[in-house]
Order: sequence, then structure tokens, then C-alpha cells
Amino acid sequence: GAVTQVSFRMNPLHDRLFPAVQDAGLVVTVEQGDEGLVLDCYEPKPYPNVLTEGSRVIQKWSFSGDGPEATSGVLGAQGQAEQREFLAFRDPAREVLGGDVVEVFKDARDTSDGNTHAQRIKSALLETAAKSTLTVELAESGNFKILGPKGLKPGQMVTARVGNGIEVTDLVTEINFSWDRDNGLKLNATIGPKDDPLDTLIQAITSLARGFNDLKAGT
Repeated sequence: GAVTQVSFRMNPLHDRLFPAVQDAGLVVTVEQGDEGLVLDCYEPKPYPNVLTEGSRVIQKWSFSGDGPEATSGVLGAQGQAEQREFLAFRDPAREVLGGDVVEVFKDARDTSDGNTHAQRIKSALLETAAKSTLTVELAESGNFKILGPKGLKPGQMVTARVGNGIEVTDLVTEINFSWDRDNGLKLNATIGPKDDPLDTLIQAITSLARGFNDLKAGT
């Protein structure tokens, strides 16, 4: 994964570690082992093949896409009143594509570390980027497997091509299994951010909680 630095000042560990791990392109798994829970952190390899309807791997699909939530922003660093430092950041490509400028504010009063400021800016741009979600129903075959040593795994980068030229390259964020006597085994994978109101609400609450913890750590 990418090299990154994270600073702590009375912050909960998971508030700092897991966003940094995700931004660095790493995946964390927790599995039940013989003697207890086993935590692993690794850099996933991109899935080598494109998933398509023509190969019959993709049986059904649905797609949704949203534009970026922000094109630029301001990071509020340390300092009081007029002495507080503010750092501007922007994504010119988003401004050109969207034809507008939409700003977001990111708080960083808990740290004076320049590397952490850069990490917060990177996180703000990732959080507000355009989102494309592709939900696909998959069928295993002789050449395509789910999980296992060579199978598709959550957290893996994959490219899926469906419909009339729709192509999404993003992380596999979720794989669901279902089985019943009439329909047999069904596998559903979500590529990209989950298009789910409850998931969006949970992410918003988590982001708000982290901001509140940053505020407490900076006082």
C-alpha cells in the first residue's frame, strides 16, 4: 500500500487508523480462526478479468451514478481567531466537468502536522468524489469463482462492463449469498459505494462523530 503518516491527539484509534488504511489502498479482514479472531491487513490485487454479460458471469445488474459533492474546499488547521491557518484545495477536473464550484470544509484543528493535513485533504476529495454503484447478480463457472484462493474477494479492484457501454472500475464493497430450494445459490456483488439510504446515513453519522472527536482533541 501507499506510505502514509497519521497523527493522534486523544483520538480514538479506529478514527485515524482505518481511514488511513483505506486511503492507502489496503483491506482489513477479521476471520474466526481455530484459536480466536484473526485480523489481517493486505494490499488486494486487481481482479485480472473484466466481468461482462457476454461471458454469462453477470446475470442481472442495476446501476446508479451521482456527480461529485464538492469540487474544492478549505482545511481549517490550528490557530485561534485570525491566527488560524486555512489551506485551500481544489480539483480542477471536477470544476470543468461540472461547470460549477462547490466547496467543502474539513476541520484539522487537532494537528499541525503537514503530512496529516495532506491526508485530510486527500480524504475530503475521496469522500466527495463522483460515485457510481453497480449491483450485479453473478454466476460461478469453471473460470469464475467467488472467494477461495483465486476467487473474487471483497475489497478487490474489479472492472465490470454492462449494458450499452457502462463500465465501472472500483472496489468490490460487498458480496451477499442466498440459497433456497427453488432458485439455488445466488451471489450478489456491489461494486463501488453502496447505494443504500441506511448506509449513507451510517456514513454521515460516522463522519460527524469523527469531526466531533477531532474538535475535542483540538481543545
